[in-house]
Amino acid sequence: MNRSLHVSVNSQITLFYAVHYTPIYRLFPPFFVQNKAHLPLVTILLYTVYGIPSVYYGSEFGIEGQKEQGSDWNLRPALSLADYADAHENNEITKLCRKLGQLKKEYAELTNGTYQELILTNRQFAFGRILDGKECISALNCDDAQASFEIPLCCQNATAKELLDQEAVLYEVTDRQTLKVTLPANTGTVFYVE
Repeated sequence: MNRSLHVSVNSQITLFYAVHYTPIYRLFPPFFVQNKAHLPLVTILLYTVYGIPSVYYGSEFGIEGQKEQGSDWNLRPALSLADYADAHENNEITKLCRKLGQLKKEYAELTNGTYQELILTNRQFAFGRILDGKECISALNCDDAQASFEIPLCCQNATAKELLDQEAVLYEVTDRQTLKVTLPANTGTVFYVE
């Protein structure tokens, strides 16, 4: 991402990021998302890194597919939107895409904010999008176990608000100007800090 950030910032090019990563498989095994519980995490990344999110046909519904015998038909099934009329209420990925789209409109930090990597391990990742002394922080736990970690904040005397209404996410701003976060297994969220 840092290489893409360098291109985007230094040349004023707007990058498009897509959920569709290979011409052979949609998101699932064996190439990209090996654990279906990670699909919401990929979706959070898609909407909160720099650039414009581009959701590949059907991915907003979590549709699976695999290229077989040289044919792309399984990757691009015919969809009847009537079959997905209540997806915004009953499909977790569709609800997440909708919520993240609303956040992208409401919080300029997610579109125009400077990217800053805050935490990077082999199981957890947090980054901020900083604009005018405020930031949106995306925090992801890609582990199959709960994880707790502290995220450095850009703001002094900050307050934080969790934006995805994840009831199981625990957080507090510490006196060391960090955001102490506990995320359940395979969970991600976005915080607004000011």
